Amino acid sequence: MRESADRQLIETAVLWQAAPESLTHVRDGANSVYELRAAGSRFFLRVTSSRHRSREQIDAELEFLRFLASRCVAVAGPLVSLRGQWIETLRTEPRRHAVLFGAAPGRHFEFFSSDIDRALFHTWGSAMGALHAASKEFVPSGAKRPYWSVQNTTSCDLKEIPLAEHEVRHEHEHLMRWLESVPVTTESWGLVHGDFERTNFVLDEGGALHVYDFDDACYHWYVADIANALWAFRNAPSSDRARFLEWFLRGYRERCTIDVDVHEQVPGFIRLRTLSRFINRLRSPCDAQWVRRTRAAFGTPFSW
Repeated sequence: MRESADRQLIETAVLWQAAPESLTHVRDGANSVYELRAAGSRFFLRVTSSRHRSREQIDAELEFLRFLASRCVAVAGPLVSLRGQWIETLRTEPRRHAVLFGAAPGRHFEFFSSDIDRALFHTWGSAMGALHAASKEFVPSGAKRPYWSVQNTTSCDLKEIPLAEHEVRHEHEHLMRWLESVPVTTESWGLVHGDFERTNFVLDEGGALHVYDFDDACYHWYVADIANALWAFRNAPSSDRARFLEWFLRGYRERCTIDVDVHEQVPGFIRLRTLSRFINRLRSPCDAQWVRRTRAAFGTPFSW
């Protein structure tokens, strides 16, 4: 069966004129990713199990990506196959859906390096602002992406928290009460990237940012997208966090208006991100130390 699946993968890649010998496995996770060459250029083939995302969800993701590209947002967009399809489905069980994306030129920034400065956060914020400004105009023609609360990678489902996890369940109760007070308006809520963090964008030689991997795109508060992006810096010194957010927002506001107190909302959305990550780790524990440390921190007041 594995050999048959691999043969199907090569046959599918050829539908985008890929050189079969160039197909190279990059990583597995929620999706499997392969690098390939076609017509002398570099591309990435993403293969998604229907257990993770339905074809309709992927269709909705790709429609959003094409719209963003039409609004000059620098995204790594999908390419149509020789059969005129944005998605090619492999004959496997469960079904697997393949999409080809252009390779974004550039590199990831490095933590604890000279990259961590005003230019990075300003460019990052500007790119997200452009994305959110376009999102406010976007009206899907077919299937819609899900709300964050029901998407498997972003949800915080109480039913998935064991009864013995008292601190976690208390954190969930606190955050759900807080969310009831957060306004939902056309200016504060819309379709967001969902995971606009370091591994999902690159900076080219000129300093321009190119974003990809919209697998977690969902309807959410725009400030949540900001908090998710900066989540990795939540344990930095408070003076650094303040500067990072200020630089980020200066870039953001050049491209998109925001009518809420970001500084007031970011701490709550940082905590929501942590809760979601914790619940995901409980599904398939891979870092017991992180789980223990995070569990111990639940309920602790946090300010950005």
